[in-house]
Amino acid sequence: LVTGFATVGYRDQRTPNAGAGGTRYRGLAASARLVKEFSRSTTLQLTASRRTPPSAFESNGFFVATSFQGELNLALPLSVVALAGLGHHRNNYRIDSPEIGRPRADRITSWLGGIGRSISEFAFARADYRYERRDSNLERFDTDAHAFTVQLGIRLYRPRTRR
Repeated sequence: LVTGFATVGYRDQRTPNAGAGGTRYRGLAASARLVKEFSRSTTLQLTASRRTPPSAFESNGFFVATSFQGELNLALPLSVVALAGLGHHRNNYRIDSPEIGRPRADRITSWLGGIGRSISEFAFARADYRYERRDSNLERFDTDAHAFTVQLGIRLYRPRTRR
């Protein structure tokens, strides 16, 4: 089964108190997700989006964020599910930064991996690792981020069964 979701729109955003060049955005705003179910526990999901979140950087009223991501959930023996994913994200600002004389631009690359297992019908455990690297044309915003998360969850509902 393949399921797809998409939203496409035209955005006309005015930010009158922003700096010159960043007071208005006219353009595409969109998101899309495609999910392929190979089995109940094995899925591939691809997502993409373009949006204009508010900005707190200098006198920018917003920035244009474009992202692409893929995730694979893979059923393994003993009711274990593995997760692997890759992502790429771009942030483009509209106002020149005095520090470099041109607009700020960030490129963020990430990957993630994890493993989980149901303990019972109403409980699960999982561990995930995520790495994210931000390369910015403003060196002070370059980052390397590592996150390790361990979860013990309780489901308050009965998992849906296929018919």
